[in-house]
Amino acid sequence: MATLVPSLQRMWNEVNARWPNRDHWSDGWLGDTRHSHLVSDHNPDAMGRVHANDTDATISHVMGSGPVGDEVCRALLRLARSGRSHPINYIIYRSTIYSRAYGFRARAYTGINHHDSHVHCSVLHTDFARNWKGWWGILDTRKTLDISKVIYAFSGHPASRPVHVQRVQNRLVSLGWLAKPYHHGYAGRKTKNALKGWQKKHGYKADGIPGAAQVRALAGSVYRVVS
Repeated sequence: MATLVPSLQRMWNEVNARWPNRDHWSDGWLGDTRHSHLVSDHNPDAMGRVHANDTDATISHVMGSGPVGDEVCRALLRLARSGRSHPINYIIYRSTIYSRAYGFRARAYTGINHHDSHVHCSVLHTDFARNWKGWWGILDTRKTLDISKVIYAFSGHPASRPVHVQRVQNRLVSLGWLAKPYHHGYAGRKTKNALKGWQKKHGYKADGIPGAAQVRALAGSVYRVVS
C-alpha cells in the first residue's frame, strides 16, 4: 500500500491550515499509470513510500497559477535557501525548477507537465527527509514560537531572532510573572528570574532554561509551537 511520506503530509497540514477553503483539484501525490513508466518521486519506492506531492495553486476552482501556489513556492524557497537543515530536494512551479543540486537557483523546466496549476515538491530519499518535523514556513510566522531558538537564547547564547524570546516574555507578562518594561527580546536576569518563578510553581526545575515541554506550556493557545 502506497503512502505519502510524513514530512510532506505535514507540509500539506500547514497549507490547509493557511487556506482551509482552497481548491484541491490539482493536488496529487501518487503517480498514475503514465508515471509508473517514468523515473518520478510520485512513484512508490520499494517500501511503498511516495516522496513528492503537488499542491493546487488556486483558492477557487480555476486553471493555472494562483495565490496559493505563489506563496507556497515562496515559502519552500525561503526554507530551501535558508541554510537550515531541511528535506527538500527540488521544487517545480510555472515551468521553473529549483533543485538542491544547483543551489535552488531558478532554471527552465522542460518536462511535459509545466506545473502551472500546482507546486511540485520532492524530498530526499532519506529517513531524515521522510520524517522531518520542522516548520515549512507556510503558516503565519507571527503566531509561532520556535523551541530551538528559545532554548538557545535562554542557555546564554545571543538570540539571532530575539522575537522568540520576546514572545516568551510577552507570555510571562500576561501570566503575571514579568513587568512590561522587560519584554524586549533579551533573556536577561529579570526575565530568567521570572521564568524561574513560573518553573518552580509548575513543578519544573527552576534553572531559567525552558525545555520543550515548558515552551509548549508557556505558548498555551496563543502561539503555535515549532521546533
